[in-house]
Amino acid sequence: MKNICIKLCTLIIVLYQSLLFADVIPKDLKKFYFYESSSSGFYFFETKQDLKNGKYLNGVRSNYGEACKGVFTGKGYYTGKIPERKFSKKGNNKFFQKIKVTNCMPIPSLDGKEGFYANRYAFDDARGPFFDDSQGYNDELNRVLEKAKKLNDLVTLKLLSSDFTHHKVSKGASSAIDDIRKQATNRIKKNTQLIKHKYETVFSSNSVNEKNSFSVSWSENHKVDNVHYKDVITVAEYDQLIENIYRHYDNSTLQSYEEFIKNHPSAPQVKIGILKIYNIIKSEDNIAGFEWFITKYHNAAQVKEAIKRIHQLAYNKAHDLDSISAYNTFVITYPTATQVKDAEDLAYKLELKKYTDLGIIDSFFGNEDKIEKKARKLLIKAKQIERKGKDYSGDARLGYILVTNRMYDLLQEKFDDSDATLRHLESQEFKDFIQEFKHAMRRVNKRLKNISGYTREIVEVAKKGFADADADRSMAEYKLEQHQSWEKFMHFRDTGYN
Repeated sequence: MKNICIKLCTLIIVLYQSLLFADVIPKDLKKFYFYESSSSGFYFFETKQDLKNGKYLNGVRSNYGEACKGVFTGKGYYTGKIPERKFSKKGNNKFFQKIKVTNCMPIPSLDGKEGFYANRYAFDDARGPFFDDSQGYNDELNRVLEKAKKLNDLVTLKLLSSDFTHHKVSKGASSAIDDIRKQATNRIKKNTQLIKHKYETVFSSNSVNEKNSFSVSWSENHKVDNVHYKDVITVAEYDQLIENIYRHYDNSTLQSYEEFIKNHPSAPQVKIGILKIYNIIKSEDNIAGFEWFITKYHNAAQVKEAIKRIHQLAYNKAHDLDSISAYNTFVITYPTATQVKDAEDLAYKLELKKYTDLGIIDSFFGNEDKIEKKARKLLIKAKQIERKGKDYSGDARLGYILVTNRMYDLLQEKFDDSDATLRHLESQEFKDFIQEFKHAMRRVNKRLKNISGYTREIVEVAKKGFADADADRSMAEYKLEQHQSWEKFMHFRDTGYN
């Protein structure tokens, strides 16, 4: 069993090495090469007489895991037996051709030597015959050379030059390699001049499309035949071209800056372009414009300022309207705004007046039924808002929780003796809400610490807040006016924006 495993392993190694060898040698040249695994034994005879006498060369083996390979020389044929016991096991009355060793890893001293070889079992495919005579060998080898020259096949030519020094094709291949290199050098010079000339022409041209096209060719490292753009045009020259292009686009319009950024997203001028885009939007001072900027350039340095301005504009409108509905819409739409506390305080005062004002007579004499009705009305409204918030998740739900909590606070502070209040405070529903409120506040504080980390979510939450059917009508109309004004600006300011 052990011997079988050894033989199988040996066979696998031989096959694997043969495949590697086959990948290296071009198809047209394979018939000229031999390959022998050292595991089967490489027996080398320096002369035909040595072969007849069975006198093989004893080289010093230094590696048993590699192969010996080389080429047939097309001369020195021998047919007959090898009178040595090791070669008599399997009909060795074979046709042997003279070979030249090109690389013998286990016996390096054989490299470059010419002679004959056989292995102990004399495999039929180990020695040919590949060519019956020298004429056939010469004709075929010359045909391979001419084909390689015609195709500029450097792989084949290099092998002919290095491994067939015993034959005239070696000099022919070397000469062809020199010619190819000279041609390549001339092509390099020519193509280098072409690229340089194109750069100079484009640089001085008034066509920004040509400049953009050249910049793409450079950044993607295109090539003209055998020369790459980056091998000819330096980084400094490319940067000069980009600066030249930017000056063309620097005309204070959104469309021009947008086009530059689209065509040259990695250019250092992109930051300047984004700043100028922001300044244009800032001059319009429009919520929809700031939202457009945040969505398009969410990583820009100006995003924080844009968010703050959105919050301020929306809060100013809510403050002008000065209604519970307007403040609630602001809080629900912008739950992480710094103005939320002010909006909550103002809404609380309005709710306090709305739900605790019993009139002069009832306030003087007291009216428990009316107080209870007010408490229930406040509780019902708070629960409606809480349930509405459950239609949303994540950040879109935060504002609803904040508004609901404010109303529950009012219920506890001003209606603490109400049956409706007492029953609600003892309910599991309220206990669950308190836990949810704590979680919401942690989320709000986290957002406030890293406002730039969720810029696009701010816009999405705002859209949902204004789209809510219960949103304050005047606030919703204000947002719609802002959007329409921005759309009009984009349409008339820069052609192509709708």
